[in-house]
Amino acid sequence: MATTIQLSPSSREPQMIGERYARLTVLKRAGSDKRKHAMWLCRCDCGKETVVRGDHLRNGRISSCGCYHDEFKLKDETGSRYGRLVVLGRAKSGDHGALWRCQCDCGKEVIVRGHALRSGKTHSCGCLNREAIFRGRFIDLTGRRLGRWTVLEYVGTKNHQARWLCQCECGNEKVVGSAALRRGESSSCGCLKIESLTVHGQYANGGCPDYPEEWTGEFRERVRARDNYTCQVCGEPQNGRALHVHHIDYNRENTTMGNCTALCNSCHTRTGRNRGYWQDRLQAMQGGPNVD
Repeated sequence: MATTIQLSPSSREPQMIGERYARLTVLKRAGSDKRKHAMWLCRCDCGKETVVRGDHLRNGRISSCGCYHDEFKLKDETGSRYGRLVVLGRAKSGDHGALWRCQCDCGKEVIVRGHALRSGKTHSCGCLNREAIFRGRFIDLTGRRLGRWTVLEYVGTKNHQARWLCQCECGNEKVVGSAALRRGESSSCGCLKIESLTVHGQYANGGCPDYPEEWTGEFRERVRARDNYTCQVCGEPQNGRALHVHHIDYNRENTTMGNCTALCNSCHTRTGRNRGYWQDRLQAMQGGPNVD
């Protein structure tokens, strides 16, 4: 049905407010252009507002904000592959062309402009660029021995960090991050810590099956009393926390008064390294090789 246009008595211009032209609904007058053509603010069915010349509305030259042209000319990219991206479907129309929802081979979904896909400007969610940077910093640790670990193979990345399959001296295998390996934050599967705790006496009899029957709370208390409840290295007295009882020759089976001495936590930790030095020093303090 043809639209009836009434002329304003004062201006003799068509009164177009509220009228609908294809996808456009006129909202209000928006002044004139340089050639004195009346301009009108319109809202498109897609929700976008645009300013259009009145005669272009009336003669059908302009029928939308531009979305109709985009839809008519738009190639359906659904299912197309661009680099690592597979197009899942149309997302929406942007200010500079259609937007497409894509899934990257890494599993992440992103919204990409059609032009960026077709021109090759965008070919991943960004992971390809991150991998290129990572390769420039990559250090191959295969075959390296770090602590008790022997690095077997590279197994991928996580949180931008290389991950390595490693084998411990005890035979256990575990995946460890490169930073933890290089910084010494991981030096075994956990067996080293267990051995250290065992040597330092933090497993009571019953807690570790390798301890002899003589390793009792009563025995350890006798050692502390003999040493006047004082660390035999730094002289710190027992205060609240019981002193550790240390095997001088690091042999748990040799649980005798002459082979044990009281140490504070700090000094006991130090005896975990340079064992030969500490054995000689503590035996000298005890008066030579231990005798019960």
